[in-house]
Amino acid sequence: MGTGIMLHEVLIDGGGRILIPKKVREKLGLKPGYTVRMEIRDGKLVISPTLSTEDFIEKTKGCITKGKSSIDPLKLKDIWHQVKGA
Repeated sequence: MGTGIMLHEVLIDGGGRILIPKKVREKLGLKPGYTVRMEIRDGKLVISPTLSTEDFIEKTKGCITKGKSSIDPLKLKDIWHQVKGA
């Protein structure tokens, strides 16, 4: 994913739903059934894709072993917070 900014205006329907434009979904790899995280940060709504359990396992594979961890615990915490449902 690049760092370019994509700006889109979307309508909030009567049920409070918004439609994520196709280009944005494709850029983020979002597919039906995926989850996203919504948070308010500095007065702005931020929607971020969550990390699937499978992706979490792949990203952290081998980092926790008997003895010393090969990953910074704060980095592991950040990855964990990206996991769906965390």
